[in-house]
Amino acid sequence: MSEGFKGNYAPELFNEEKRYALFQAQQLASLTDAELRDMHQMSSTSLRRFVQGQIGDCVIDDGFKIVAATDSTNNFSILGGNGTVEDPGVLFLKGYRLFLRDPIDYKDQTNAGFITDDSYTETPLPSLTTPTGTVSDIYGIIGDSTKFITVGADGTALKTIDSGRSFVPKTSGSSYTISSVCLGGSNVYAAGLSGNILKSTDGGETFFGIDIEPYNLYGISFKDSLYGYKIGRAHV
Repeated sequence: MSEGFKGNYAPELFNEEKRYALFQAQQLASLTDAELRDMHQMSSTSLRRFVQGQIGDCVIDDGFKIVAATDSTNNFSILGGNGTVEDPGVLFLKGYRLFLRDPIDYKDQTNAGFITDDSYTETPLPSLTTPTGTVSDIYGIIGDSTKFITVGADGTALKTIDSGRSFVPKTSGSSYTISSVCLGGSNVYAAGLSGNILKSTDGGETFFGIDIEPYNLYGISFKDSLYGYKIGRAHV
């Protein structure tokens, strides 16, 4: 429980890894608030895992679909429902049912709220910006939610370490289109037109050629640092 809420709250006791399935209360014994919370957590977690297993991650109809905004400059819209909780836009994620009652523009959203004893404040999301300079088509991306690498036309290789807010061009060592990028152990591999196969040993900062095939390559995937596959025109 957040320290920003006033009151003396029971500690979190529930641990899903212990696989509790039932809470057995004793006769004539009072239940504590911690025990009541345990009962609630058991039932809600069981239901959430059931929904996760039966439905999975999905959206209903056009819920949460991203479309162009009326004010399209550095903005987009996320579709919701018809303005009621009876028919919202719905997204199931890891067993949780998320809903969006009304459509909302990116510009109108707020970041995580911050709660104190006396107030609640929200921080706006960072503004979107239109890239400047040379624009290239992107055909491949690899990474996590914070750091990732994109590759594309004319040997383009870009890297971000701030969740995509800014990208820095990197040296790919190729002037041809790079159509695919993947991880192989601690290395990064890429492949593209004219049969180029590239490798980076420094997290995508620089690439160097390791092989050239006599046909265009459209995909590459590595099981680990030693074994991988490449897909090209009439070849695997």
